Amino acid sequence: WLIFVDSKAHGRRLYKQLSNAGVMCSFLFRDDDTEKRLAHIQRGAFEEIQCLISTSLLDNGVTIEHENFKNIVIMTYDNIEFIQMLGRKRISDPSKEKLNLYVLERTETELRRYLFMLKERNKIIADICDNQDSYQYNLLYKYFNSIRQFKKISGLVHFSPGSMKVNALAKYKNDLLLDQMIELFENSKWEKSLAKMQLNLIGIDYVPTNAYSRQITALLSEHAGRTMTNKELHELK
Repeated sequence: WLIFVDSKAHGRRLYKQLSNAGVMCSFLFRDDDTEKRLAHIQRGAFEEIQCLISTSLLDNGVTIEHENFKNIVIMTYDNIEFIQMLGRKRISDPSKEKLNLYVLERTETELRRYLFMLKERNKIIADICDNQDSYQYNLLYKYFNSIRQFKKISGLVHFSPGSMKVNALAKYKNDLLLDQMIELFENSKWEKSLAKMQLNLIGIDYVPTNAYSRQITALLSEHAGRTMTNKELHELK
């Protein structure tokens, strides 16, 4: 299994849960040993472990071809990352080799919370861009006076002595994600379903799991208390 998590904290929790359950797994994130561990993965880490958990660190540049690698779980909000993560598995012969893809469906509350976070980051980027030349002291004081404020600019800026500037790549990515999430909510085609939007990118029709549950529950309720015909049993199957 290869599981892409949406944060380092989430990855650590999952790693602990799987390890406690006796699953041989490894957690990959950016640290001092990253390059060594990436090389280890390409040499055949799946011969030693059952599950590799990774942040977006592994979304590009690494190809895994091991035959034991048959399942991939993707939890990212980012459509570009989704495609890159899926591409970590190289399939040479689709007729002989299959990959099971698991996509996390988000609740509407989670999606709105994420959209709110992107809008807040966009405001911070605008604030820094508008004031970075004339009011550096005010900016530094504003975003360094508490851990909570500092976390808001994490990954958005780069620092030089006495000043900070917006990270152009971070701004570009935030703009893309903001447009994506606004599209998700404003276009009824997606039904506020991130999984539907992402699976559409690779030509797969999305049917929510709970849709099957509703169909079966309705059918059983309709025929409760009497013997079902062969035709009705076939429909249930």
